[in-house]
Amino acid sequence: MKNWSRLCQLAGLSVAVACMATPAAVAGEKTTKDMAAEVQKGDAVLIDVREASELVADGMAEPAVWLATSEIKAKSERYQQILKTLPKDKHIYVYCAVGRRSGPFAEALTALGYMATNFGALAAWKAEKGPMRALAEAKTQPCPYLCGPLK
Repeated sequence: MKNWSRLCQLAGLSVAVACMATPAAVAGEKTTKDMAAEVQKGDAVLIDVREASELVADGMAEPAVWLATSEIKAKSERYQQILKTLPKDKHIYVYCAVGRRSGPFAEALTALGYMATNFGALAAWKAEKGPMRALAEAKTQPCPYLCGPLK
């Protein structure tokens, strides 16, 4: 995956969408469509690692758990709480705006014993017609949706 990301960076903006939209498909794993279907059936967990301002501007995938990259880097109390609730028996897919932040976090989760994959960009979820939730006031949304226990 690291080599693919590096190739994407070197290739430039002209292939950025192809590089970031379906990283798993390129690696010979599940396609974006397969991953989206798994999440929508409740057989996998989707994590959004974008910041609050991005959620307000673009919304988020309806079934996603929100864990901002800034909280991950700070290893905040909320980050620790969410790690404790993540199931190790379900696949975890991580997305962000274009796939650059989600990749390293998916790798970190894998190193911690989770089955994690970089889902890539929010655009990939939207392309598969995944349900969206508008978050006009993301910072004031109730915690059970954004950081509550997972099913």
